[in-house]
Amino acid sequence: MKLTLLEKSIYFKGLLLLLRKDNRIADEERDMMMSVCDTMGFDKTFCKQAIDTLLENEYILDEEPLFSSPDIAKYFISDGFRLACSDRDLAEQEVEFLRNTSVKNGIEDEWFDEMLESYSVCDSAKNSINELKVAVLL
Repeated sequence: MKLTLLEKSIYFKGLLLLLRKDNRIADEERDMMMSVCDTMGFDKTFCKQAIDTLLENEYILDEEPLFSSPDIAKYFISDGFRLACSDRDLAEQEVEFLRNTSVKNGIEDEWFDEMLESYSVCDSAKNSINELKVAVLL
């Protein structure tokens, strides 16, 4: 399964929305987002500007992403947990956003609960930039 340009944009925007849920952007989160940007082939200047202005940008609607398949949504949620844990702090707002994304995309509660349990303690070994799931979709 390959992501279309539209799916890549939805994926990236969804991660941006998740990134601002705790109202701060840690260096680890910034690095991870730039890695996603690079993996997806987006312009680095565009990505850097999107990240730098994210907290002040009132024009980005805070709506959970809807993907063309639950499988893509599962990759997104998995990467979302990695991103949320990259600063070693899984905020309640981040979990709520990922859960709402799961529901919106028709993913079973059991699957989401297993993911949440595996990330309930943010373990740095699970958060390696090299382990992003999106890479397998490109």
